[in-house]
Amino acid sequence: MGKRIMDKNKIICDTNIFIQVLSGDNKIISAVEFIKHENILMTSITALELCKGAFNKKEMKSISSFINLHSILSRVDPKHWTVFSQK
Repeated sequence: MGKRIMDKNKIICDTNIFIQVLSGDNKIISAVEFIKHENILMTSITALELCKGAFNKKEMKSISSFINLHSILSRVDPKHWTVFSQK
């Protein structure tokens, strides 16, 4: 799978965002392209969830290629991350 990194300038996306990209949602695809794949992190759980959703070998190959576009985050160390929230 993808490389492991720790970087404050990266965005972690949830599984639903990746599913929307893989489903061809142009609005989400545009947002991802604006942010750039190299700035988006995927958790190892999300990668597993995407693989679990594959219906056949062809889809699994496509999902695997997509996963490899992203850095895989296997753990979160709070001292390395800035948390953004709305109040």
